[in-house]
Amino acid sequence: MSSFRKVNSSASFTVSLDDTSASQKSSSSASLQESFNIYRNNKLDEIRQKINEANKNLRKSFRSNPDRMMKLRLKFVEQAKKYFNVPYAKKYFSPDSPEYQSKLFLDCCGLVRRVMRDLEYEFGFRIGGGNQAYMFDTLPKTIEKLEDVKPGDLVFIQAVYYNPKMKKQAHNITHVEIMLGEGEKTIGARWNNGKVQVFDSYKFVSKSYHSQVYYIKSIDMANGLVS
Repeated sequence: MSSFRKVNSSASFTVSLDDTSASQKSSSSASLQESFNIYRNNKLDEIRQKINEANKNLRKSFRSNPDRMMKLRLKFVEQAKKYFNVPYAKKYFSPDSPEYQSKLFLDCCGLVRRVMRDLEYEFGFRIGGGNQAYMFDTLPKTIEKLEDVKPGDLVFIQAVYYNPKMKKQAHNITHVEIMLGEGEKTIGARWNNGKVQVFDSYKFVSKSYHSQVYYIKSIDMANGLVS
């Protein structure tokens, strides 16, 4: 037979009340701690954003100083030179060639993007992943005279592809190179089976497009479009 033990109802009630109260206190304490953590994290994020914004503004003001901007321009060019002899693209080289085994490949806009990202802290923004047409849109100031060109300015080629099946680029911008500030000389990745190198002039005959128009853009006014 089953046996039943009589339990004092008041005692049972008292124990039950204490357990509930302890549980509520524990839950309330945890809730307060969680709220505090959320508040603290939000405040820390807010502080970080303000610091980042202040740093960006500081770097932008740095770029507004002509002497400092010239130093950045020269640094930009020197950084580009570090990629001399990097091949254009893997698919244009034979598997038994040393270029095919390269760990890095850079086409025309890939070179500019790489150098810009190397120096994104100095420029105060991170350039997006778009091609030469996208870069063209980030630089509002066009330089009309060659004597006004400074190291690091970018020269863009607007042209028409011979092959009608080629993807049409925005503004018909087909190519970009970095001006050295030495007359028409540039640094670029120009040929499919070539490498990053110095060219005596940004003007050249292409087998891929015709009717070239050249636009040189100042990097002073880079607005930091990102994607």
